[in-house]
Amino acid sequence: MIVPIGRWVLAQACRDAAAWLAEYPDTAPATINVNVSPVQVGAAAFGEDVVQALAAAGLPAGRLMIELVESAIVGDVATHLRRLRELGVRVALDDFGTGQSTLSLLDICPVDELKLDRSFVRDPQHDKVATVVATMAQVLGVDAVAEGVETSEQAEHLHHLGYRLAQGFHFARPVPAAAIAEALRGDTVAVPA
Repeated sequence: MIVPIGRWVLAQACRDAAAWLAEYPDTAPATINVNVSPVQVGAAAFGEDVVQALAAAGLPAGRLMIELVESAIVGDVATHLRRLRELGVRVALDDFGTGQSTLSLLDICPVDELKLDRSFVRDPQHDKVATVVATMAQVLGVDAVAEGVETSEQAEHLHHLGYRLAQGFHFARPVPAAAIAEALRGDTVAVPA
């Protein structure tokens, strides 16, 4: 069921992002990030699913970021992702640093973001790995994003290590799409604890 569920999630995310962009052009999120499973991205129709979701929603391709784990890039997946990137779709390697891939992956499948896995964020003993990923991203000309940031101390520490982008509960908890629209409107949003 992961392929049809993933197709629905992709289409809904594109619809939501397009609606926010139309109604709140100055404050809408720059991109909508959609996690895709290795099975979904490996399906022959994945590229067409992305193109159809963007077209049906009227969302510019550059506003969509596909997130996938390193291990998902096998077989023809890199070719499919390169084609999507040519259309303007952005690609992020999620949970970066936990997979078994080699650095040559970054040559065969150019990406826009390296998302440092949260396991390297929680403990300062992993600072060397976190620093290497931030430096590698800078050299490659891509964004480095620290995942799983839960405290202001972690955010400050990661900023010191070279991270200018981060995500985690320190910044916001997950909320339904309606709460995003409320926030863009300027309404007070009740964020679940």
